[in-house]
Amino acid sequence: MTKTTGSGIILLTIFLLAALVVALNLPQLPQALSQIKISYDGLDSEKVISNSEQLKIFTDLLNDKFKDSPYYWYGRRQVTFMLGAKETSYLFDGSYLYDNDNKARLKLEDRALTILENNFNSLSSETFAPLTPWSKAEKIFSRKAKAKITDLETGLSFWVQRRGGTYHADVQPLTKEDTIIMKNIFHSRWTWKRRAIIVEAGSQKMAASMNGMPHGQGAINQNNFPGHFCIHFYNSLTHGSRSRDPAHHVMMLKAAGKIEEHLRSATPAETANVFWLAVEQQDQYLLKLTAKITDKVQLKLIERLDDWDDINFTLPESEYDAKTDNFFLIPTELSLLPPKGDRRIPRQTGLVLSREHFRAPWQVNLDLFNY
Repeated sequence: MTKTTGSGIILLTIFLLAALVVALNLPQLPQALSQIKISYDGLDSEKVISNSEQLKIFTDLLNDKFKDSPYYWYGRRQVTFMLGAKETSYLFDGSYLYDNDNKARLKLEDRALTILENNFNSLSSETFAPLTPWSKAEKIFSRKAKAKITDLETGLSFWVQRRGGTYHADVQPLTKEDTIIMKNIFHSRWTWKRRAIIVEAGSQKMAASMNGMPHGQGAINQNNFPGHFCIHFYNSLTHGSRSRDPAHHVMMLKAAGKIEEHLRSATPAETANVFWLAVEQQDQYLLKLTAKITDKVQLKLIERLDDWDDINFTLPESEYDAKTDNFFLIPTELSLLPPKGDRRIPRQTGLVLSREHFRAPWQVNLDLFNY
């Protein structure tokens, strides 16, 4: 008769218990997470959470079931869970984790929310730049000073020199190589459309917005750039009307990592304004952020909206009850320039916005959208 050792008995017991769990279909303890990565979707930034206590909170949390979501969420904050060699990513809106592949979401408890918010706040300071008032920016980026411009979306960088500008910076690419990089950022064509950028002047980083159209006079020879272009900082004004440019302002918020925060507390009219600016600027991130996308057909609609070469819009002043109204209609006058068209098409439409509850952000309701 074979003598059974103590270690053999232990192994046999473990095997029998595992077999019993399978046979009785008992729930198994979740496998512990090895790490959590947080990032901004589409941007080159990442932070790793490896604290064992924090990992346990999320290990327990992920044992809960995701529930059907009424819509997809396309914010930029992404959370990736590492379980061995397997990675699973979700998008985070400040309350829920969204699984867009399965149109599901998981509500987070307070401890998990605090961990994510603290880590995203830290990552935000590394990824974005602060909003800097023009009164301060014009001293940091003074006339004849040089600065490095980095496009937020593509990560491409080039150098410029400030040549003038009273209410915003008028700048020129330093070399013909810088001009080529700038034109690549604007998809190889000069345009008045705006881009979210980070300006590095000296040791300072500042959130800003640039357009992509050479105009006026230029003073740098052999840079192949016929004129100058504009960079707006916080509270910058246009030189013509001496007013704030709404599209530049939205792009500045984007470059500062503040646009999602802005939309969480925005009025229906403010959200509608960002939506139409996103159409005008052909910005898919802002479009998906401001629209309530409930199915893949609506996602295709959003992707087609930036086919229009140019759009002007007028929103009337509107009042609503901030604590009771969860649906809101904003009449809108449009002036559309179709792709490859030479005549504008005037159109009147109604933009319907809705929200889940009075603390939730407003979004454009695409079920009732017609343009």
